[in-house]
Amino acid sequence: MNQIVTIRCADEEDRQSGAGYGVLVSKDGKILTNYDIMKRAARAKATWNKDGKQYEITGFLAYDKKRNLALVQ
Repeated sequence: MNQIVTIRCADEEDRQSGAGYGVLVSKDGKILTNYDIMKRAARAKATWNKDGKQYEITGFLAYDKKRNLALVQ
């Protein structure tokens, strides 16, 4: 099962503010990624690399700036 997603983030003016990868860690859509990718995002989408489907990321569930980790959904 391919659990890798590509994340694209946009700022308030819809300019790209970050991009990178994440890993799906639960069946209900939780994604572990780098905090640096998400920190300036006003909006973000995850694209499942397996099938190309896109999903809106609704926000942070948890993050650790020191370890550069973010749990999003």
